[in-house]
Amino acid sequence: MTGISRRAFIKVAGLSAAKLTLLKNITLADSSTSDPLEIRAKKKANQFVNSISRNPFRDIKSITLFYEVHMMADLYVKLKMNAVLKFIKRENDYFSTFSLTKPEGEGGWSWLVFNLFGKHTAEYKEMMKNIEIRLMEFIHLWENKLYTNKLEEIQSKTSENANQPAMKIDFDYDEMRIKFWGDKSMSKHDKIIKYTNQIAPLTAFFNYIFFDTYQTNIKLINALKQVENKLNNPSPTSIIPNFLFESQLVRIGKNMTGEFSEFPMTLHFEKGNFLDVIYGDYIFYKLVHNKTSNIKIPYSAQIEGIISKKRKREKLKELKKRYPHKTSFEKELRDEYKDILASTDVRVYLSEFEIIR
Repeated sequence: MTGISRRAFIKVAGLSAAKLTLLKNITLADSSTSDPLEIRAKKKANQFVNSISRNPFRDIKSITLFYEVHMMADLYVKLKMNAVLKFIKRENDYFSTFSLTKPEGEGGWSWLVFNLFGKHTAEYKEMMKNIEIRLMEFIHLWENKLYTNKLEEIQSKTSENANQPAMKIDFDYDEMRIKFWGDKSMSKHDKIIKYTNQIAPLTAFFNYIFFDTYQTNIKLINALKQVENKLNNPSPTSIIPNFLFESQLVRIGKNMTGEFSEFPMTLHFEKGNFLDVIYGDYIFYKLVHNKTSNIKIPYSAQIEGIISKKRKREKLKELKKRYPHKTSFEKELRDEYKDILASTDVRVYLSEFEIIR
């Protein structure tokens, strides 16, 4: 048998170890991208997955994820928002928060149009009343799965919605019920639905990162504030919040839609639009997944568009005049969707993360 030198052995062993390290993290994405934001996001995702995989979940005190949201508006105005997700250990339980900022013009032209042209400023302020949110969930861990105890909306004192009530949801595991308050300051709840393994959105997101398989079904609680202005010149007293409270099955799997083929994964809402400001039934995304530890994180996503509620209301009025005997205009809204979109080509990128042990 031919011998092998010590130097050659070390070289082969080193190359093999490097290959194993690369194979451990599976990137469900197109590796040929030239988008600098996506390249940075993928790098951050690999760093995050490798960092979490080296340490047990129970040793982590907090995780903070920063995402950038970029979108295109009319007149080629580019807008940017920032989303922050936090997951924090608190003695034997956990809590998680989510915040999404208002949009800002990105670049000189976009800043000028967005801030100085009244039409766009007013329309996007109206749109963002329904997007700018802060949520907090209280969570417990049981048998390698996270469960929601409570979800609360946190109302900012400086928000344009500061005078509106903040909602709350309690998961009562003793009675197997989920209770909903449209105004968390009230003692009596407004609605109840039966508990059948639903979880709140932030709980679902971090379950996906830590415990779920990369293709899975999740039963979510959808609690959504739908704001309506009853007057042409709205005031805080004329703003009427309506609340949607329901269960929603979300299917996560490979992209079989034939659309946005560069994104190999989709998140599909079985009942349709989960947030009524998002256009389309799918969110398309790319994922880094460590198959050994099962730690995973979405780092790039595509959403077809953001709906302007003002434009949608105006379009519905037009359709009702055009078809006075019809009661549903779903087909017409889909066929003429450009008339109701405030922005298109919405892209989301992981920009940074922080882990504290």
